[in-house]
Order: sequence, then structure tokens, then C-alpha cells
Amino acid sequence: MSVPLVRTLVLYFAVICAVRLMGKRQLGEMDPTELVVTILVSDLAAVPMQDLGIPLFFGLVPIAALVTLEVLLSILSLKSRFFRRLLNGQPAIIIRKGQLDLSKLRQLRLTTEDLVVALRKQSVTSVSDVKYGVIEPDGSLTIVLYPQQQPVTAEMLSLSPKDTGLPLVVISDGQLVERSLGLLRLDRDAVVNRLRNRGLRPEEVFLMTLDDCGNMFVQKGGSVMRRLTAALVLLALLLTGCVWSRRSVEKVCTEAAEALYAGELDRARAIWEEAQPLLGALLPHEEIDETGLLFERLAAAHDGTDDENLLDRAELLARLHHLPEMEKASLRNIL
Repeated sequence: MSVPLVRTLVLYFAVICAVRLMGKRQLGEMDPTELVVTILVSDLAAVPMQDLGIPLFFGLVPIAALVTLEVLLSILSLKSRFFRRLLNGQPAIIIRKGQLDLSKLRQLRLTTEDLVVALRKQSVTSVSDVKYGVIEPDGSLTIVLYPQQQPVTAEMLSLSPKDTGLPLVVISDGQLVERSLGLLRLDRDAVVNRLRNRGLRPEEVFLMTLDDCGNMFVQKGGSVMRRLTAALVLLALLLTGCVWSRRSVEKVCTEAAEALYAGELDRARAIWEEAQPLLGALLPHEEIDETGLLFERLAAAHDGTDDENLLDRAELLARLHHLPEMEKASLRNIL
């Protein structure tokens, strides 16, 4: 149990690093090459987690290779317009002055139902309201409405709304964000004074945002300590389960091996059979089946002195010593 846990943690952080290295575009709409790399990375990470017989590096090395390739291709795409069009394609205009371009729709294999759904998501009910509609390389639809169909703005109504800037998080879960204070050219005392005017202290604030125009938003309470505590409890349970599983397997195998050394095959087999539900939850079934087969072969033998019988007994003892080693979080098992 400890080996799958450690492997999962290693691969999890490897995938997180891979996504970060490939850039923040992986978190939003993806180009075809980015989608392919993301799917491959997730699949490569899943294989060593599911099959402990596969070395961990068989997952890590291909992930590193794919990330390197993706970074190189993204650099080439930035430097070469031709290369960028070759990899990602180019925007396609499918609506011109309220009319569909049927040839483009066929070329993109885009149905009218798909197009209508995409328009509805942008609160457009009629194609005739759209002056231009463009399918971007990432598959999203960008539209330009006719002036009479565009939303009313403050400028059209000759209004002067209150100016706003870019809101920055200055307090997150009771903690001041120094980087945001530096960007806003404020010190801690200025923020504390603003909160004091509202009868609050920084540690009582879950979220506070502030922009360069002085607009402020404050949300009280909502500490994440409860979630953090739950996560730590779950981690403690996992670690406890790892220790318990190793000791349980070691206890069963040790008792069965001691019975075999004492020549008590029936008792050793009974110990093994009684622990089947437990071992089935903790060990690979292939290992359990092969060990059980050796017990059956020894039990079926009439004479325990022939060479084949001795070999089966030696192999069975070796397996009983090996099974607890599989539960150890050693470097060999993890890798």
C-alpha cells in the first residue's frame, strides 16, 4: 500500500510540473498539439500507478520528453508564422455579414446544430445578428455583432460610471499578500487602517481585494483550516494504513513460513487460506495465486523428499519472504 501511495505522489507532482512548464494555456482552451500532449501525459502517468511491475522511470522519462518537445514546438511557433499555422491551424471565418459560409462549415466538419449551440452560449439567437463569426484555432467561436445588436454601453448613454482598476488580492485567508501590496504601493499599516474603519482585523478576513482606484471588496470568515485539517487527517489515515498493511502481510507470511520450517504444511496452508480476504486487498492477485498454487502442489505431493517437492518448498519459502518486501516503500520498489 505504501508503494502505490509514494508512486502516486511522485507522478502527481511530475504532472503538475509538466503542466506548469507547458504554460498556463494548458489550463484554458488548448490547441490541437497541446491537447494531444496533455492526454498523453495523463495516460503515461496513470500506467505506472496502476501496474507496480512497470518501473517508475518508464512514466517519468516519456513525460519529460513530451514536455521538452512541447516547449520546443511552442518556441518554434512563436518564431515562425508558417510553423504556427502548420501546428495549430488558422482562424476560419464561417459567418460573413449575417450569412453562413457553407464551404467552411463542410471543411471544418461543423454541423449547424453545433454552430447554433455556440451562438446561444454567447446570447445570440439569430445568425443574421452576426456580422462576422470566426472559429479560432482552439475551436472556440468569436463573433462580431452588428452595431445595432451590440450591448448598450455607458458611452452610448453619455454616462460617466465610476472608474475601476485591476483588483488585486491583498488578504487571502487572513494573510497579507506582500506582492500585491508592492504593486499597489501600499504598506501593511494602510491596509490595517482600512479594515479598522470597518471594525475588522486582517485575521478575520477571508478575502480582500483592492485596485489602484481605491475600490475595495472584503469578505469575512470562511477559513480553510477545516479543509486543511480534513486533508491532514486523511493523509494520516493513509500513512497508518501503509504501516498496518505491511505489518499484516509480514505477520501472515512469517507465521506461514515458520509452520513450513517446522514441517507443519497443513497449518501453514490454513494460515494462508484464512488470510486470503486480507491479502487479496493488499497484494497483487497474481502473486497470491502463484503462492497458493505452490501450497496446493505441496499438499498434493505424497512424498516430501523428492527433488521437485523440495524445489517447490524452497520456492514457496522464498515467496513468503518476498511478499512482505513488496509492501516496503524502498527505493527499488518505488522506482
